[in-house]
Amino acid sequence: DCAACHSLAEGPNKFSVDGVREKCLACHSEIETQTAKGASAHAPAKQGQCVKCHAPHGSDHSWFLAKASGEVCLDCHKQTLGEKSTHRPYQNRDCILCHRGHASSSPRLLRATASELCLRCHKKESFKGSVVHAPVEDNCMNCHRSHTSNHAKLLVQPPPELCQNCHDDKKVDPNKTTHPPFSNGECVQCHAPHTS
Repeated sequence: DCAACHSLAEGPNKFSVDGVREKCLACHSEIETQTAKGASAHAPAKQGQCVKCHAPHGSDHSWFLAKASGEVCLDCHKQTLGEKSTHRPYQNRDCILCHRGHASSSPRLLRATASELCLRCHKKESFKGSVVHAPVEDNCMNCHRSHTSNHAKLLVQPPPELCQNCHDDKKVDPNKTTHPPFSNGECVQCHAPHTS
């Protein structure tokens, strides 16, 4: 039923669509509710620019996306790969593993908190022990980036600088003889970064 969305007119725009947002929301009203009450909303969804991501006449991709899921994201969000490390879902353009398409109760359209998302793939058992590093209990993003990093293991900074953000009393004293891993800034040679 073309007339459900298109209004017939004379001239070059014979099958124009006025009020795209309203046309889409007539069937997909939950999108308006989600974008209005969420902590974050995808700008095209909030602004009713549905056709930026979706192909309403048909698609070879789920959800009537205009391109494959990650590809449609790259139309606006440019992908850059880290020099040292890139998160596998980001590298594979599996954006929807962590992000929602329309709105979310979490910031940055995340499907859950950052740490909850990390634990969906990274085994919870690896982060339990008699002593748990405080940043692990708080938020994985205290030490790691989510997409790419110029440091190994998606770290926000290399050790020892990263460690010294909290442990600023642990700096090499040039007037003292120090343990080689410590003087070389290799904290994780002796210390487990998550738990012990």
